[in-house]
Amino acid sequence: FIPPSGGERGGALNQLSPYVQPLFHDESINEFILYIFVPVIPKNLAIDETEAASEPVGVLMGKVQLQPLQQILQQPSGLQGVETYLVTPDNHFFNVDTNSTQLPSGIQTGLELKGFGHGTYHNYEDEAVVGAFRWIDNLDVLLLTEQRQYEALKNIQQITHSYTIVVILTGAIAILIAFFLANRIIIPINKLTQVATAIASGDRYPTINIQRTDEIGTLARAFNHMTNQLRDLINTLENRVARRTQLLETSAEVGRHISDILDLEELLVQVVNLVKERFNYYHVQVFLIDDERNLVVCAGAGPIGQKMVAQRYRLKLGGKSLVGQAGLGELQLANDVSQSPIWLSNEFLPETKAELVLPLQRGGETIGVLDVQSDHINAFSDNEVTMLQSIADQLTIAVRNARLFQESETARRNTETLLRDLQNASQDLAYRSVQLHTAAQVSKATNTFLDSQELIQQVVELIKKQFNYYYVGLFLVDTAKKWAVLKAGTGEAGQEQINDIHRLDLSGSSMVSWCIRHGQARIANDVAQDDIRYVNEYLPGTQAEIALPLIARGEIFGAISIQSTDKNAFSDEDIDILQTMADHIATALQNAQLYSEAQASRARFYDLYNKAPAGYHTLSGDGTLLEINDTELKMLGYEGQKEALINQRKITDFMDVKSKSLFRSILPQIAKGEHIQNLELVYVRPDESLLTVLMTATPIFDQQGHLKEIYASVQDITQLKEIEVAREALLTEANILNSLGHQLLTLESTEAIYMACIDAIKTAKPTRGIAIFMYKFVQGQMMIELVALWNNPDHGWPPISVGTSFSAAELELESLFLSGNTIVSADSTADDRFPEALQQLLDFLQMKSLVGTPIWYGGKAVGFILIGNHITSAFRDEAIRFFERVAQQMSVSLENKSLLEEAQQRANQLEAAAEVAKSTTIEVDLSVLLPQTVELIREVFGYYHVSIFLVDDYQQCAILKAATGEAGKKLLAEKFKVSIDKQSIIGTAVIQRQVKITFDVHQENIYSSHPLLPETNSEVVLPLIVRDNVIGVLDVQNTREKPFNEKDVLVLQTIADQLANAIYVAHLFENERAATRKIQELHKRYLQEKWDAYLQHEGNLEQTPIIIENSERVLPPDWPAQIPMDIRETKVITNDEQTNAYLSNDANGDTYHSILASPLTLR
Repeated sequence: FIPPSGGERGGALNQLSPYVQPLFHDESINEFILYIFVPVIPKNLAIDETEAASEPVGVLMGKVQLQPLQQILQQPSGLQGVETYLVTPDNHFFNVDTNSTQLPSGIQTGLELKGFGHGTYHNYEDEAVVGAFRWIDNLDVLLLTEQRQYEALKNIQQITHSYTIVVILTGAIAILIAFFLANRIIIPINKLTQVATAIASGDRYPTINIQRTDEIGTLARAFNHMTNQLRDLINTLENRVARRTQLLETSAEVGRHISDILDLEELLVQVVNLVKERFNYYHVQVFLIDDERNLVVCAGAGPIGQKMVAQRYRLKLGGKSLVGQAGLGELQLANDVSQSPIWLSNEFLPETKAELVLPLQRGGETIGVLDVQSDHINAFSDNEVTMLQSIADQLTIAVRNARLFQESETARRNTETLLRDLQNASQDLAYRSVQLHTAAQVSKATNTFLDSQELIQQVVELIKKQFNYYYVGLFLVDTAKKWAVLKAGTGEAGQEQINDIHRLDLSGSSMVSWCIRHGQARIANDVAQDDIRYVNEYLPGTQAEIALPLIARGEIFGAISIQSTDKNAFSDEDIDILQTMADHIATALQNAQLYSEAQASRARFYDLYNKAPAGYHTLSGDGTLLEINDTELKMLGYEGQKEALINQRKITDFMDVKSKSLFRSILPQIAKGEHIQNLELVYVRPDESLLTVLMTATPIFDQQGHLKEIYASVQDITQLKEIEVAREALLTEANILNSLGHQLLTLESTEAIYMACIDAIKTAKPTRGIAIFMYKFVQGQMMIELVALWNNPDHGWPPISVGTSFSAAELELESLFLSGNTIVSADSTADDRFPEALQQLLDFLQMKSLVGTPIWYGGKAVGFILIGNHITSAFRDEAIRFFERVAQQMSVSLENKSLLEEAQQRANQLEAAAEVAKSTTIEVDLSVLLPQTVELIREVFGYYHVSIFLVDDYQQCAILKAATGEAGKKLLAEKFKVSIDKQSIIGTAVIQRQVKITFDVHQENIYSSHPLLPETNSEVVLPLIVRDNVIGVLDVQNTREKPFNEKDVLVLQTIADQLANAIYVAHLFENERAATRKIQELHKRYLQEKWDAYLQHEGNLEQTPIIIENSERVLPPDWPAQIPMDIRETKVITNDEQTNAYLSNDANGDTYHSILASPLTLR
């Protein structure tokens, strides 16, 4: 049959595809019915397949037999009390015998969700059941499977009784076994306790004599092993401390030697020789950066070093070598140079096996490097690197000081004075011995304490006590590098200052601030006379002060202030010992800071490990859990229960049956060294929920090649599956948008564009409908017009027709929809953003939730698409994005259509300009050209009035020469003209020699209205300029305000320029024609005179008339020979190509007796 275009049966006809009607209950026959509709398409009547698919002629309808469906639902499931049936949205049951129309909460929830779910609830007979449901979209019904609760729990109750009996028996047996094992376990444990007590009291030699192979025996052997290790550790501790002290004393000795020498060359030689001698290195040398940014050897140990210095051996800064890279400020260490990709061999040093290059840096600037080479692999330990770095830092300071010494003569004299003072001070060996002993104690303290606050307090107290100073304080620079904050001070004054958070401004005039700013020590033996002075109210007895910078690895991070009650208490020699102690303190503080940072890094690592987005665990060879992070514990459902799983459970304990079998089959492959990637497994949580993960496993082997551990990571792929679903949705959306884009390219009408966009949005299935509104102005008031509408046909809606307009002001929409933002409301009638009038309108239209997406044109919102549901519900973000993209495509299509229409209009205008140009090249008669031009402009552009004025010869008036319409004829008849002055728009355009545009003539003071043109509201006057002279104007008037845009004026200007040239050419042509007429008269008179003279010369008394031939007459070939030479020289010529015939008779039959033919050529 041929159905109507609407309805469900018509849907198959419209969609051109089979359609299944949802299952419904026919009340008339009390049966469920299901129909299938298939469109009938006669292919033999169509020219091609496309045309056939678009012209169906009917629908084939079939009624489905539902008995097989009922048999499927009644198939036994193997469980007692299980029932399966269908429920329709209109509360009818299929496959159950009941007349109930009241739906219980469980079934009602399934109908509302229209998805998948499960739970416990009461069925249609009000019985407690365990059920699961799923919505079937094609049939529009809810499928339910239910089992009565008492049937489902029957097996669990039986198992519970059995478990209770087993537990009671197991407890009784356990009590007996515990009593038997108590005596066997307690006695050995008492022995272990006695040995542990002895070890805790300081006895390092007790052992446990228990000859057992069980866990207690293993524990006894572990105690004995621990005792041996503890004894060895204590015995070797003194040796390790001595070695450390020796290294630090050696570093201090090198530092003292460096500080003793201020001559740069001598300093460098002494340093390299001293380092080589003390540490028995293969070679030591110093490179300094020269002005050409090269690293040059300035000192080297031994004859080889002297030879390299003599040859000025150099390397490129930043080049491919350890020295070149260290010159950029980074320490370079190669304990095996053969393995270093940037090591550069040196022919002078063939035995080099290891190399350490330390940058000489100060204040972020690298001045050179200290290069230390060894003939042994792995020659540089971490302690030696630290020690050599300290020497390098001191060398940097020494090099800088030496350079300053060379640059300043005053500094040289001061240095010589210091040297003499040092020589004199050598007699005071006892005092220096005390200083050295104190320095050693400070060095020992720095190696003992790891807590920075305890360390600095101990150090300042030690310095004060040993040197009997008045006060010692230690300052550290704050993170903002603005203040030096007191961290430790001696005595009550120090404690009071710490409590008051005493600090010094780094830009101030205190000794500490100066020391930190300049990075060097400063002495004030009479603080009252020193320029750098800070009066500390806590320390009134201070007479002398020394400030020492704390420098580590080139960074100044604090200072030590030492004060005395005696003037001249400090000598320059004191700086060496005190600065050495300060350097040790700085190094210790930095080490403590590094230790703290290492502890923090370790804590951060474990925090990152446990909070990682993926699960991580470590397994033994048989799959036992050795370690697991918090993320995987949470995945498994055992959050916070790590201790109960580690070494207690296998990873397979948490898998389903299939995953257990799969993982056990994979374990042998892992044991052989195979890496497993993306193995999909299923975890079973304690609540019996399932979690699908991807596991990657890597085996770890010991040195003997035996499997040690298995590192594995798991990734929850639930989100990936959700992403896959989202990707499919995006693909569907992209296909719809792509199809819409192609369709919009072919549509020509605005209404078709509207409906195409509505059809695209309909795929999102809004339950209320879709409306498109556009903004327009009516008498200065903004209106919102309904231009397209689609109502969901599943329900009846209040009537509203396309073309209905609403006032934006009355609905208060200026700040809402006119903002250009997408408006989303899940409950529009209760949305505080919507005015009351708008809420009432939406309530009338039964639009409870909505999305409004703006339509754009030219960067402005010109309308919006309104998508609504008839119930309160939230829109998904994907749906909102889809609506916005449809609106964007619609905006682009509308704008393209407008641009196309504008382009067509512009093409017509350009065609008119071309027509004017063509007329100007063909027509030279202004009486024809000018009227044609103004009529053409008015017709193509649709203007109210067009006219052309030409300036008179006296430049006083602009005279009307052509105009359109009846008004134009009357103006021409009265010879209308305008004075050239600034009292008119035309006169102003002529004087200013530029286009004059008036968008509103009523607002222009110089506009003069004319009774023949009463509807003029806007005007543009374009001057006609030729060779820098204004010869006239083109005047265009229109009835609309602001009708002239930039492109219109550009086309009109082109026409005006062409018209000006045409007028100029017409004037030239008229002048040329007048000149030509005069020439022709003169030429004719000249020919007559020559003709008469020729006849007299021939003696012919009879005067015959002269014949002036044109180019269409022909002469005999030999006629020039019949004319005398003197006459021939008067340019009596003809066209040789046309002298191929004899002179013929004229119309009267008379024969020419003689002729003189002379061409007249015009240019």
